[in-house]
Amino acid sequence: MKKIKNSYFIAAAVFILGAGIGWLMARPAAIKCAADYQWLNQALDCESKPVISKKLYLTFKNKLADQINVWKREGKTEEVAVFFRDLENGPTFGINDREKFIPASLLKMPLMLAYFKLAEDEPSLLAQKLVYNSASLALDRIQTISSEKILELDKPYTIDELIFRMAAYSDNRAYNLLFEYLTMLSPDDDLILETYNELGMVAPGDDLKLATLSTKTYSSIFRLLYNASYLSKEVSEKALEYLARADYEGGLRKGVPKNIPIAHKFSERKQGDITQLHDCGIVYYPGNPYLLCVFTKGDDFNELSDAIVTVAKMVYEEVDSRRQ
Repeated sequence: MKKIKNSYFIAAAVFILGAGIGWLMARPAAIKCAADYQWLNQALDCESKPVISKKLYLTFKNKLADQINVWKREGKTEEVAVFFRDLENGPTFGINDREKFIPASLLKMPLMLAYFKLAEDEPSLLAQKLVYNSASLALDRIQTISSEKILELDKPYTIDELIFRMAAYSDNRAYNLLFEYLTMLSPDDDLILETYNELGMVAPGDDLKLATLSTKTYSSIFRLLYNASYLSKEVSEKALEYLARADYEGGLRKGVPKNIPIAHKFSERKQGDITQLHDCGIVYYPGNPYLLCVFTKGDDFNELSDAIVTVAKMVYEEVDSRRQ
């Protein structure tokens, strides 16, 4: 009887082993789980099928570059730079993505990150209240594209609310108030410069007043937030939520269907005869978010806005055409 039982066990073991070997041999050689690697994120799931095709964007990149050249020949733009990254382990591409531009309101994001970094060690900081008064008013700079939701004089606001207004409404008043208070918090240390250095946005010793940024460099801030690799998960989530509530309806937002959430930051600056308009953020395409930054330079805000909208629309349609 024991021999019979042992025979059954041996037969079953041989069957299971054979089936396992057969499955491994039939499995496509190109597919590997994260467990097959020592240094990769073990949370990566090799069994899930990508939502969109992960083939390179070479043909589309050339098509987009041709369109940008048409705008430049027609005098609608002087320069357009684009950086794209598939945030689900997909390809990237850039067009003039190392070209430098004036960051202007894009600098509000590093200030937000500086405050949130401090608040991780001292959460009560965000509850402190600041008042926008006539002295702060003197620092105001005219905004060509301005939200109706600006700070009121002599009204107290928590630092957390100021950060939200700075991110969502691109409010210069909130930015100036937060910037001045941060210098008071640490008069002996330049916390803003430290943040820029940590983010890799400027080189040590650079003058922030003269700083210029490329689409590729600036996009890294959104990637750090998306992966929660600079701030905690909770704080990164809050930062992206604030950016997702931006009330700027032009640029990326206008080029993507309204039902698709976007966490983004826009920026505008007119300096002499040169006008610059930028928009950068994460487009939460269902199941496959992607990062898109578009910086533009020219002499007309409307033309630059139209260029950003068109790029955003072309990229979205290309991504959507790859859905599997």
